[in-house]
Amino acid sequence: MGTQKKMTDLVIRLRNQIRDNGATQAFPDLLSSSSTPQPIPGSSPELQQFIEDALGVFSKWRPRRRETTLTLQPGTKVYALPDDWITKDAESFQAACQPPPLPDINEYALPFVYTLQPLGIQASTMNFKWYDDDQEVRLTSDPRQIMALTFDYYAHHTADETGSTIPNPMIYLALLPAAENALRAIATDYAVKLQKYKIGVGGKSGIEVDDSKIADNLLREAESYRAIFEKEIIFKPYATSGGSDQWQ
Repeated sequence: MGTQKKMTDLVIRLRNQIRDNGATQAFPDLLSSSSTPQPIPGSSPELQQFIEDALGVFSKWRPRRRETTLTLQPGTKVYALPDDWITKDAESFQAACQPPPLPDINEYALPFVYTLQPLGIQASTMNFKWYDDDQEVRLTSDPRQIMALTFDYYAHHTADETGSTIPNPMIYLALLPAAENALRAIATDYAVKLQKYKIGVGGKSGIEVDDSKIADNLLREAESYRAIFEKEIIFKPYATSGGSDQWQ
């Protein structure tokens, strides 16, 4: 996972960002199992879920670039891809297939499809069918021999208690979808109340509080987070000068 922030660090940062760090939390942390239970910082299941969902959104626009090796075996047509797989880097994969892998000609019925080569007769190259959502690739025929293809692919960002894959300068932007969803959830809680009341003796005097107005303010803040994410991530190119990717 590298040396980036852990999930609990990201939860604490998200909580600070949405100002949910008072004595009463909208998204409570879990309590310790000691005789005097205390909140465990960064353990809120709801905020962790918001962050996991946000990393899925962030990865769509700023995926990691990683290397993998696909080892083709005679007799095997279906291969599992890495758990964090999004899709292949087409240029890198094409380069890895030089020369291209050849199918087992024994699978072909007559007439055989042959291509004359300087060193003899070889069958035409096989095709790959990529099933990104299922994280697997299928071959149209068995490979003739063992062949290792090493190439780059685009991967999801992850976070747990060993660390995360988010570059530290990008944490604020990566967490914006989480902040947006958290504020929308709080706004929903306020909107459900749909009531006005007064803070004071017996509720008959004092400061009037309108929960629906609070919900509106939270939703406006959530929309501002969405606008920043769209501007800085969705609509902004991320290749640096010289063509290298800065989010690797």
